Amino acid sequence: YTDYWWEAQLWEMVMDRYERTGDAQSRAMIDDVYDGFRAQYPDFAENDWNDDIGWWARGAVRAYELTGDAAYLAASQEMFAFIAAYEDTTYGGGIWWKNVDVGDGDRNEKNVATNASAAVTAMRLYAATGDADYRATAVRLYDWLDQNFNQAGHLRDHVQGTGQYVDWDWTYNQGNFAAAALELYRDTGGAA
Repeated sequence: YTDYWWEAQLWEMVMDRYERTGDAQSRAMIDDVYDGFRAQYPDFAENDWNDDIGWWARGAVRAYELTGDAAYLAASQEMFAFIAAYEDTTYGGGIWWKNVDVGDGDRNEKNVATNASAAVTAMRLYAATGDADYRATAVRLYDWLDQNFNQAGHLRDHVQGTGQYVDWDWTYNQGNFAAAALELYRDTGGAA
C-alpha cells in the first residue's frame, strides 16, 4: 500500500492493462486491487479528502464499465453520493476538497482536482444509470469550474479564504478538466 488516492490511480492502471489485453489474469487483478482497498479501508468515508474518495468512485464506475459487475456500480454510486453531499454555494458552487472543516475557507478549499474528477464520474454514472441528476451535477460542476478556474486554457488550482484563487500548475488539473469537457461533449455534442 502506498497512499489512498495513489492506489486508485494504480487500480486504473490495472484496468488499462485489462482493457488492452482482455486476459483473465488482468481481469482478476481488478477484483484483487479493489478487495485490497476494501480490506485496507473498510469504511472509505473515514478519509477526510473528497478528492481521494472521488478517485475511487471514478475507478469503480470504470470497473463497472469494463466488467459489468454491478457491485462496482453500487460502490461508485455510494462514494459519489458521499462526496457530492459536500457541494454548496460557497464561492459560487463546487464540492469542498475535504469533508472536514466544511465552510471554513481558511482550513479547506474548493479545487479542480475534486470537482473536475467528480464531473467525469457523474457523467459516467449518468451513462450507466440514465439518472439525469448525475448529468445535472456534472454540468453544474463543469460550468462552475469553467467560469471561475479556466483562464484561457490555464487552470487555477483552488479557491480559499474569502475567495482568493491560487494558480498552482498540476497536470491532473488540466487532465481532469479536459476529461470532464470530453464527457460533456460526448453527451451534448456541444462545440464549447
